[in-house]
Amino acid sequence: MIIGSNTIAASVFVPYIQSLNSLQNSSLKLSTGEKYAPLSSGNAELGIANDFRRKIKGINALISGQEDAKGYAQTQDEILSEVADIIQRMNELATSALDTTKTADERAALNTEFAALDQEVEDLAANSTYNGTRLFETTTTVRIGLETTDTVVFSRVRLSLLSFSNLSVTNTTAAQSAVSRLAERLASLNVMRAISQAQGSRVERTISVSREMVSNLGATESAIRNVDLAEETGEFTRKQVISTSAQTVLASVQRLPSSASVFLSNLQ
Repeated sequence: MIIGSNTIAASVFVPYIQSLNSLQNSSLKLSTGEKYAPLSSGNAELGIANDFRRKIKGINALISGQEDAKGYAQTQDEILSEVADIIQRMNELATSALDTTKTADERAALNTEFAALDQEVEDLAANSTYNGTRLFETTTTVRIGLETTDTVVFSRVRLSLLSFSNLSVTNTTAAQSAVSRLAERLASLNVMRAISQAQGSRVERTISVSREMVSNLGATESAIRNVDLAEETGEFTRKQVISTSAQTVLASVQRLPSSASVFLSNLQ
């Protein structure tokens, strides 16, 4: 035994420090929730996780635009629904004017409301907008996917074609003509609504797919970046036991030279 130095303690000290560092890293992981804390570890994995995070942010930005497109489609359809109600009311007025017992003044009153409803449809066609974009008479293209070519084109819905300015209910002949024309206009409106609803449905499906992509990418990123709490807690406990044992052993072997000196003194 060499009294002047404690080679046993020196050899035990190295794994003791290593166990302390390992315990510190495990503590850092548990406190931050990051699998690769400190950041010096797992650089490649973190790079992959950051790439997933970039994609998630990009898709979330697209979803915002897709929601705008959905709002555009819904607003367009709601207005078309209002126009359908207007046409139904105009049809009621025209049908009422067919009543041969109606006086000229009564038909004039019916015609006044009829003309006002016609003007309302024209105003909706000319002035309806969504966030500054015209809802009718123009074609609108909205990007809804990751690629610049992934767009939905909102076909031009020409609401102005439903104009009823040449119709009246001032007499039974005009009222009968109005009833026939209104039926034709309502059929045309139904086609417009079908187109609008189909475009809106496409946007809704795209939003659903985009959100699913965000969910899946987020789960993958989390699996890469975030610590498994149960697993790391077990590792922390194991490293804590090792560190405590190493500390106990180190304290014991540090007393060896002193014990040896006492023993030699007794021999003399």
